[in-house]
Amino acid sequence: MFDSEGNLAYVGKAEMYVEGEWVVNLPAEVVEGLPPDSTRLEVVVASKVVGIPSFVDITFVIP
Repeated sequence: MFDSEGNLAYVGKAEMYVEGEWVVNLPAEVVEGLPPDSTRLEVVVASKVVGIPSFVDITFVIP
């Protein structure tokens, strides 16, 4: 996760929720420590079967 200034604010590791679904939990202290502004969550997925990783990001606003 990147803060409003583009600084890396948190790195997490996904855990399997159910077969085929994974989850990354963001600790409350990390979210509470983000300043009010836009924040970007970026997820990178790399499979052991396929050598090309996938990237997705979402921007949201902390009021």
